[in-house]
Amino acid sequence: MDAADAQRAIYGTYPTFEECQSSAIWALREHRQNLEDSEQEAAEEKGWGDYECGVGCRFEKEHDLYMCKETRK
Repeated sequence: MDAADAQRAIYGTYPTFEECQSSAIWALREHRQNLEDSEQEAAEEKGWGDYECGVGCRFEKEHDLYMCKETRK
């Protein structure tokens, strides 16, 4: 993964963790509605997805990931 690939994992910037959380939950619900029946069954077994909201994040090329001052799920 490079910085461009990592940037695709960011779905927006939000002024608060609560707004980030609300947006992430909405996106997971939208994704769920767009799955085929067989995909929904598999997703139910694995869980519907996960999200993480962070503040003060920067991409660390050396580690190939974003490092944040604080994150919440």
